Amino acid sequence: MSMENDIQERKAFTEAVKAHLDELIASARHHIAYHEAREELPKDSISPEELVGETLIRACAGRERQPADLRRWLLTLEMRTLDEIIAKNLWEQDLWAVHTEDVIPPLDPLELDDTFWDWYQPDEIPPRVEDVIPAGGLVDEISHEAASALPVEQWRAWLLSEVHGFTPEQIGAALRIPTERAEELIRAAKAALPPPPPNDE
Repeated sequence: MSMENDIQERKAFTEAVKAHLDELIASARHHIAYHEAREELPKDSISPEELVGETLIRACAGRERQPADLRRWLLTLEMRTLDEIIAKNLWEQDLWAVHTEDVIPPLDPLELDDTFWDWYQPDEIPPRVEDVIPAGGLVDEISHEAASALPVEQWRAWLLSEVHGFTPEQIGAALRIPTERAEELIRAAKAALPPPPPNDE
């Protein structure tokens, strides 16, 4: 592929994702707040906009393999990007917790997240990615305190279903679980979460 064609593809990709930015930022807010409430992510260690930026960098690098449903792919990729950030953070915490005279055990390269950070290179950044990510987002109406009591699979299945409109089949694909399991998770989450506040409008 010529450099000119690559630039044109990146520009086209950047334009295509603009329609999904507000939803991606709102989703990032929910995911970050959930994991912060569970103390799996340090408070203010990453902003929703930063998570979306990380997701878009990764998406741009893999845009040749993207499926037809760009929106669903980006929302799924955002979850997996955050998972890898959390895993990297937990690995760093464990490393710092090792006593100075202890021998640090050998680590598999994947545990060092080399595969995750390989794509995070300057030449993989979409043109003016900062310009296409707005400062604001959708209003957060979910009780993250209540949500944080749910297991992560339940929470994500509920969020994808009730907020983003994924079908059970799509949730199964996103979470890499059978459709029947996705349906069970949604039912369990609905039973556990308090009803949303009434809409006064």
